[in-house]
Amino acid sequence: MRFRDTLRLALQALSAHKLRTALTLLGLVVGVTSLILVMTLIQGANGYVKTKIANLGVDIFQVSKMPLATSNFNEVLKAKKFRELTLDDSRSIVERCAACLAVGVQARTTGEIRGPQRSLVDVTLRGETANMGWISTLNIPSGRFFTESEQAAAAPVTVIGAEVADKIFPQGNPLGKTMRIAGEEFTVIGVAERIGAVLGQDQDTFVIFPFSVYEKLFGARSGLIFQIKAAPPLETAEGQVRLVLRATISISPPPILTWSSGATSAPFFSSSFSSFPRSPPSSAASSS
Repeated sequence: MRFRDTLRLALQALSAHKLRTALTLLGLVVGVTSLILVMTLIQGANGYVKTKIANLGVDIFQVSKMPLATSNFNEVLKAKKFRELTLDDSRSIVERCAACLAVGVQARTTGEIRGPQRSLVDVTLRGETANMGWISTLNIPSGRFFTESEQAAAAPVTVIGAEVADKIFPQGNPLGKTMRIAGEEFTVIGVAERIGAVLGQDQDTFVIFPFSVYEKLFGARSGLIFQIKAAPPLETAEGQVRLVLRATISISPPPILTWSSGATSAPFFSSSFSSFPRSPPSSAASSS
């Protein structure tokens, strides 16, 4: 049977069953449109989370034990079994990752802060190394970030979020004024630019102080996050970090979490995020 005959029979079949043909075409259109819509939403969510929640630049990726954000609860349960990142891990990355321009360390918890007239609870308390002032995309239009010397001396200085500034110091410039964080007195040296709410959660109720001070107040045995600034392409630095951590914990390859606003890093909804296991598995783990 020639192609012309096959085409003629197909058109006759379609003409004889107009309703079925219309419904089939409608189903195809709806299916393709839904797929495009879902992919667009996922890409938009990835970009939204990366720029608003992760606050990472295009030349930055993040390494941590737990997912920063994920839609898969099983990934969270799995990540809880992995061992914590340590300061020794960050030092190893600094020494052995040639493509890494800077490695910042961050830890966070929540607590209460007190100003001259009022207090706030459930404030995000962030301890960061001084180089996070260069690595992070956080803007500080009023004041400054703390220095390496203040980090080394464990100086009680802090950068506060815009919401903290509005509520703790409603009647004036907070720079140079003091407040209490976790019962200790700190001097305000900077006020961050307002970020706004993300997914209904306020992003401006935070304080940042030197990581050395955080260690004294809360310890640094868990919850460390590394933010790594690297020369493009990021894949080179990510691969070197994997090799460093593989050598540190003797597994090959180490499944670490990497996330940046570059197109090559793990997305929010479609990929799993993990660090590395507490105990080496019997077989080689797969890189995420």
